Amino acid sequence: GVVLTGDGSVIVGKNEDWYYPYTRYRFQAAEGERHGYVVFGYWDDDEPAPEGGMNDQGLVFDGFFAPEHKVAGQEGKPLFQRLPLFQSDLFEEVLATCATVDEALALFDHYSLVGMTKWQVLLADAQGNAVIFEGDFAYRMQGTWLVATNFRRSNTSEDEIACWYYLTAKEMIQDTPWADECNMRNILAATHRDLSTGFPTLHSLVYNLSEKTIDVYYFHDLSKPVAELDLTETFPSTEWDDMLGLFPEHPGERLPGQ
Repeated sequence: GVVLTGDGSVIVGKNEDWYYPYTRYRFQAAEGERHGYVVFGYWDDDEPAPEGGMNDQGLVFDGFFAPEHKVAGQEGKPLFQRLPLFQSDLFEEVLATCATVDEALALFDHYSLVGMTKWQVLLADAQGNAVIFEGDFAYRMQGTWLVATNFRRSNTSEDEIACWYYLTAKEMIQDTPWADECNMRNILAATHRDLSTGFPTLHSLVYNLSEKTIDVYYFHDLSKPVAELDLTETFPSTEWDDMLGLFPEHPGERLPGQ
């Protein structure tokens, strides 16, 4: 995941790399003081498992697998309702009740995150704040950009980072630090995974937190979005639906099972 900020813009990009092609999405309408949002994810053991999303305030979250790590300081804290693989209900509560990174971290701090042993989350808001959160450690964006992948900032110094995704994105950002969708598409294109890797890029998302819009791209074709979502518009709540419904017949390479 990549965060770019500057000139009043906040752009977040994500390549969804996984072997299982049936990704899902769901809209939740605003109701009273609760924000509207959209989430993207999978089904896990008959449970919805959101891995990312944005609300109508411009708050984004995105989950990433990470080396196993016991989350410290969780004694005496309650679990939030139930605890599926990605604590999906707590993620959705963050989008429904929080507008900023600090509000999200405060909500996380209230509940036990003992299940956050093999993953971490990227949080970013429309005010230009961003953090990689490990459950008991928060690495805040320093400067105007942040890249989150699958290593832990809590035990990895900058000169120890060997992740090709991080190093590729970092080099491109240092060359062209512009916070716009075009620059983000270029970064996502350079860091996508092909089908031959076994974990191909299923789709790419470009969030404009300032405008509260999301461009959805099929596989690793970033030439044109197949869907453009605008969270400033009124939208109804929906059940979880297959993201293949967002993808029209595509002339390029198809995924297994499609």
